[in-house]
Amino acid sequence: EANLGIDTKSSYIDEFLLKPIDPSRLIECIRSVIGQISHSTNVSASSPFSPCSENESLHILVAEDSTINQLVISNYLQKMGHSYDISNNGLEAIEKLKEKPTSFDLVLMDIQMPILDGYDATVQIRALPGAISKIPVIALTAHAMQSDKEKCLALGMNDYLSKPIEPTALQEVLNRFVNSQS
Repeated sequence: EANLGIDTKSSYIDEFLLKPIDPSRLIECIRSVIGQISHSTNVSASSPFSPCSENESLHILVAEDSTINQLVISNYLQKMGHSYDISNNGLEAIEKLKEKPTSFDLVLMDIQMPILDGYDATVQIRALPGAISKIPVIALTAHAMQSDKEKCLALGMNDYLSKPIEPTALQEVLNRFVNSQS
């Protein structure tokens, strides 16, 4: 910091990265900044991170290939009081659902992933035998057009969140499914 002339103590910079960016250093910086936010934020009852009660807690399968998005979403879910498992693509998500068909309350499904995308994974989930075919699937996508939302719903997804994921929007969607399970 001193060699680069950056005074992070008196500026609004919490972390910085030098190019070329090392992926592990990027994740370390994100964790550091998220940790600072969580320690410095006064959480009120209206906060999107108000923890839910134990009987409102969901176990969520997050199908997302981006490590950064996995970190952000898992941080949100943890602060909201939900547990989660991560899958890196749609095929992994389907395998986890088959292995533990009664473990999960819903799936947060990224649309664009390698190996098997969220669209095809949802179609395959809907074709599975038994109650697992009815699991709520929430689309996560950077595509924010109405036609994208309509496509997600037409393929059997239950709801839609556009990226970047806002904690209040995530909380609203999850609350709908907590309330529908009660």
